[in-house]
Amino acid sequence: MKSYQAKNFKFLDTQKFGNPAVYFAENIMKSSCLVAIPAWNWSYLIDYEIDFKVSLGQMSESLKGYMFDYEAEEFSNILYQYALNEMK
Repeated sequence: MKSYQAKNFKFLDTQKFGNPAVYFAENIMKSSCLVAIPAWNWSYLIDYEIDFKVSLGQMSESLKGYMFDYEAEEFSNILYQYALNEMK
């Protein structure tokens, strides 16, 4: 069974995106990170072994139901960079 460590994404002003609380949970082996926004019933699993551009594009597509396309791309990039820099 994999173990996860959860962190709240408190260091970003998310007001531009509706001010959602964003949570990150990384598995103990640091091979993936779950990004979740409970208020939107949305989550995305970042697998660090998948190509960055592919994963980022998939995350952006999954956010497009909650915001404009250009906002989804910007927000995905911010979330992905946080996961790579702060969680890994």
